Amino acid sequence: MSGRYALSMTSRTDAVNPASKPADTTTRSAPKRTTPKRAAPKRSTPTQANRGPAAAAENRAAILNAARRLLAEQGYDIPLSSIAREAGVSQGVMYRHFRSRLELALEVFEDNFVAMEDIVESGGERAIFQLWDWLLVKAVDDVGFIEALRTARAEVADYDGATRLRSQLDIALDRARKAGLEEVGQLQAEDLAQAWRMAHGLVITSRDGEVTPQWLGEILSLEAVRRLLGR
Repeated sequence: MSGRYALSMTSRTDAVNPASKPADTTTRSAPKRTTPKRAAPKRSTPTQANRGPAAAAENRAAILNAARRLLAEQGYDIPLSSIAREAGVSQGVMYRHFRSRLELALEVFEDNFVAMEDIVESGGERAIFQLWDWLLVKAVDDVGFIEALRTARAEVADYDGATRLRSQLDIALDRARKAGLEEVGQLQAEDLAQAWRMAHGLVITSRDGEVTPQWLGEILSLEAVRRLLGR
């Protein structure tokens, strides 16, 4: 076999036989396994709904504050779900404190009767003017008050809200008459209760902001009511 032929055969053998090539002695490291990180356990934040009995007083106060705002702004027919949402409690929590809209409204408006009593007690002979101005402001800024009184009178047989209102009006009117204040004439508590309902009617049938306490005070002053009713 000639040298040229032997060299040619050797080259072909190397091309088709990989084993004839030097072995790759480079050491390859195994891929590293990554261990997934465990998420830190979430810490639960106490809420009004899950803090137990300790939150009861706070929940009740939040419900009353929310109801006071919404009843004043939107009236007695505000959905209870809206009050619960405003208070930040569930409806179940609200119903544990107040079984009905009327029960809630009467609790809210009890503060109004206390305010009336304070006005009459501290107002002296002119208490009736202060009390009447206060009632006209309520007719505009607290529309739910009269609506709750009307509903309670129809649905609760022994509800005394209307009687308490008339009692304070009677006391203040009697004191003014004894002091010789001619503006009150022979006005009676029922006359002013009727005029107050008229003021409420003007408010709820007018556009927002159209009726103000100042305007009501002009057209439904005590003297204007007395002339209107012939007292």
